[in-house]
Amino acid sequence: MEYKEEDIAQLRLLAGKLNADWVGQDFMAPAFARKIRDFQFAQEKRRKKYGDERPWGILGLYDHLAAIRADVEWAEDAACRRANGDP
Repeated sequence: MEYKEEDIAQLRLLAGKLNADWVGQDFMAPAFARKIRDFQFAQEKRRKKYGDERPWGILGLYDHLAAIRADVEWAEDAACRRANGDP
């Protein structure tokens, strides 16, 4: 399919306008934004239930990483249930 010069000019004009509209704005895919909200919700829920105090040193690091892993797993499980229509 061949484009006329007028069509190419219009496409370039449109592309320039779209680019100008997006410059300076933060864009995040809706699916990714939802995963981040799920993670934040899981983190908030865990902190309300178990508190926010952590031990010091290597044990504190392990506790922190284990908590993040649990929050990520909860968020992934929520996304899976949402996709399958489960409660």
